[in-house]
Amino acid sequence: MVYSKRKGDTDKVWCNDIVSLCFDKFIDTQTTESKNALVLDDHHYQSTLSLMDKNINVYIAQHDHNMYKKMEKMVPSNVSVMIHDNCTVFNTTKNVVVDHADFCGTNKTVFPILRDRFDNGVYDTKSILRITVCQRGSGMKKEKFCNDLLTRVYNLVENTDYAIKPLSIRQWCEIEGKGREADFPDKECLESVIYNYGKQMYTVICVVTRLL
Repeated sequence: MVYSKRKGDTDKVWCNDIVSLCFDKFIDTQTTESKNALVLDDHHYQSTLSLMDKNINVYIAQHDHNMYKKMEKMVPSNVSVMIHDNCTVFNTTKNVVVDHADFCGTNKTVFPILRDRFDNGVYDTKSILRITVCQRGSGMKKEKFCNDLLTRVYNLVENTDYAIKPLSIRQWCEIEGKGREADFPDKECLESVIYNYGKQMYTVICVVTRLL
């Protein structure tokens, strides 16, 4: 197992940028069908604003009352629905082309929510799924945690009508096209599909394809 680590403190911004660029590369924007995004965000709306030019309806569920009150003061124009509720409230939403599943919880708490979305046919013909989880509280060391993470990613589509392909960090860099490969001195890390930032945060960005 290899891991990727990039210097700097703009990791979440970079993940947002890559999701936005993946949308441009993989999602058919010529259809007239309404396209939706599920986003976990705070009052800074970083993930939401990264989709501003994509003609996507953004759905936000914020369970924290105080944060929801802050968010109500300024709502970006691409937000179609924002409610004070748990994120599972959108687990039956259809035509989702972007899922910023930036939960930052453990594998055990995050993946049952995502599996429910696959079982309910939430994702469109092709979608971008970003999963962020935290090692803290898992009781696992790094290698075991990451092995568990990847196993759970692939298990998301077992016995469903979907396929899932995690993108390597090299692919992130190539899609961005800014020579970001230089930020990874260990070139072997570029082949990892897990991006590790901070002390215990791990992100996987996947292309999800409906098979039927």
